Amino acid sequence: MAAAKLLAGDKELAGIVAKLDARAKAIASEMAALSKDHAAKQAAAAATGKALKAAEVARDAAVKKHADATKLFEAKALGD
Repeated sequence: MAAAKLLAGDKELAGIVAKLDARAKAIASEMAALSKDHAAKQAAAAATGKALKAAEVARDAAVKKHADATKLFEAKALGD
């Protein structure tokens, strides 16, 4: 806010500088909030990715088990 002090004699410019300073502070505050939100969403995405990998492993095991059971059933059905 040093510029506002230098422009104390010019009320119009001092007002503009004060408005710009307020906007800059608001933007900095919003950026901090957005950065925090981004970090939280990245952490949630990482946790979801780990859960997805675990679910895919379980799915792949179930698919293999189903395929093995289907082959066994078909082999018995053809054998009868």
